[in-house]
Amino acid sequence: MEIARLRVEIVDLKERAKKVEDKSNKAKTSLKIEQITFAALQKDHAALKTEHDTKQKQHDEAILALKNEVVVTFENEFNVAPKQVKVFIPTIDISKASPWKIVEDGYSWYGIGTFRLVELFFFFILP
Repeated sequence: MEIARLRVEIVDLKERAKKVEDKSNKAKTSLKIEQITFAALQKDHAALKTEHDTKQKQHDEAILALKNEVVVTFENEFNVAPKQVKVFIPTIDISKASPWKIVEDGYSWYGIGTFRLVELFFFFILP
């Protein structure tokens, strides 16, 4: 009787061992899939980071180019302004005019100009 009980117990233990082994194999397979997925995501992340860095650099370069274009346009427009003022007042001395000079309250200082010379003429000289 004891032998029969032990045989039943052995069969039960083998079944439980098989279930644990199956569960372990599923966990190992799942782990391998997750590791492969993680590696693929890391690779995608690296590619996206490189693409982002490249686009950020292009964006920064474009902004710098636009800023430079604004400065060049401003200087070019300012260089035309003395001729426009000379049309209205041929005897005016505009030799000290500069695109980088700011006039506020009758005093001038150098910085980034906010008015073109023609605008200065109409706002400060004529009144």
